[in-house]
Amino acid sequence: MPAPVAAAMPVRLRVHCAALAWIIACAVLVAPLPAQTAPLPDDVKRYRKELALGSHVDKRLAAIENVAYYDLVGTSKLLVEHLIATLRRIEELEVERDENDKKLDTALKPQLEKAQKGLAPNYAGLEKMREAQQRIGKEIGVEEKVVRGYVAALSKAKNTDTLDYLMAKPPKQPNRLRLLLLEVLGNIDHAFVAEHLIGEIDDPVFEARMAAAAALLKQKPEFIPAGALAPLLRGSEWQERSVAIDALARIGDRTAVELLVNQTAKESGKNLADLCGRLEQITGQKFGKTAHAWVGWWQTARDGFAASGIDISQSAQVIKEDGKYAAFFKLRFDSLKIVYVIDLSGSMLAAIDDHENTAPEPGKSRADLLRREVKASISALPPDSSFNVIAYNDVVLPWSDKNQKASAENKKAVAEWLDGLVAAGQTNIFDALETAFKISPHSVKDKWYGTTGDTILFLSDGGPTCGRTTDCAEILREVKQWNETRRVTIHTVGIGAQVVELFLKDLAKQNGGQATFIKE
Repeated sequence: MPAPVAAAMPVRLRVHCAALAWIIACAVLVAPLPAQTAPLPDDVKRYRKELALGSHVDKRLAAIENVAYYDLVGTSKLLVEHLIATLRRIEELEVERDENDKKLDTALKPQLEKAQKGLAPNYAGLEKMREAQQRIGKEIGVEEKVVRGYVAALSKAKNTDTLDYLMAKPPKQPNRLRLLLLEVLGNIDHAFVAEHLIGEIDDPVFEARMAAAAALLKQKPEFIPAGALAPLLRGSEWQERSVAIDALARIGDRTAVELLVNQTAKESGKNLADLCGRLEQITGQKFGKTAHAWVGWWQTARDGFAASGIDISQSAQVIKEDGKYAAFFKLRFDSLKIVYVIDLSGSMLAAIDDHENTAPEPGKSRADLLRREVKASISALPPDSSFNVIAYNDVVLPWSDKNQKASAENKKAVAEWLDGLVAAGQTNIFDALETAFKISPHSVKDKWYGTTGDTILFLSDGGPTCGRTTDCAEILREVKQWNETRRVTIHTVGIGAQVVELFLKDLAKQNGGQATFIKE
């Protein structure tokens, strides 16, 4: 009430009024929203058992879909609760798998040493560990399928109370939960969801910024003011700037183009090639990777410029007209941050008499050819680039836990390491790619967050025969999901007649790369 009126009231009455106001205020504060207090429908209650871990995967997926149908805060909470349980189960299985892989690695070493000396290795004692590897891998695959079910179900939310709940900060653990909920929001086309995601791209944590940026890239361009993406363009990590380049290309208005043109003087390597390629698509101009040419053109064209956004589903790297590019076999590409993922399974010991890149070397094996090509590629890298090498057979063997500068010392060290490797065993493609995505300079060391390379060069002479999964379609699905926030280009090289050509072509195509094949 107005102060003069209150002052004129007797003291006792003023006290009673104040007490009544306090009671009403408390009642308002503690009374939750109707959507939050509404009891779960009976149908939903009966799905709790089917949502639980241990229930058959088909029943869990059906229950997830049925619960999501109600689109209530309570049902979303129930789904998130069981999503957390699923993520924790995956973490447990991954620990079990890592422990088994260490045992397998230890048991394999003496057999690999025998093979290196020309003696026949004995893999008979490894069968139990290999069976465990397959069993654990299948269990993880089932749980990952369920995770995708939760993401799809939560992405159907339309109720504003439910959206408010999904936009609230989730628990810090498990780490992946926040990424998944940001992915969910990216799947929901709504102006105020886009506004929320714009706020998240300024998060101090790199992982959160990238997850929000990837989600924002799925929103309608008209929901996103070009200027709101400026923080990403100023980011210290190449992935932040990469996603900003694509987001601005989708918008394509005058502000977006001006930001892109100004960025040409600040980028190098893969990002510069992608940036100039997007500018060519938007404007129709062809200035290659020459920043001053783009800036000069824009100064005269800006006022009369009119264009719209583009479809960014296709890679847009420009032709490497300046001759400064990395090379591996027949591949030529822009990158200053490369991870080589190379097959050293037993089939790489097969003789190769000729191939399309170099002169014939009778008596040499595929592994010999591979070592030579990796050494030549790394040797040619400029000092301002970085690299890592991950070899794989039954197990995965990284040269380093992160990319190293392309110094003369590191080039010599990796050449010696390559010479000491021996080709033996099976072909663990899934775990090799997973490791390439796990190697990260950031706080979260897993495949869902950063990788030190912007380009993966993947080589194999066959299909997957061991690891978490040997299903090529499943490997492609998993890599595509990891790469939504990683922005890594994957180029592939196949050697020999046994290579799974379609898999290597799809792996490259789905991740913005090229595929090439070496015929014997």
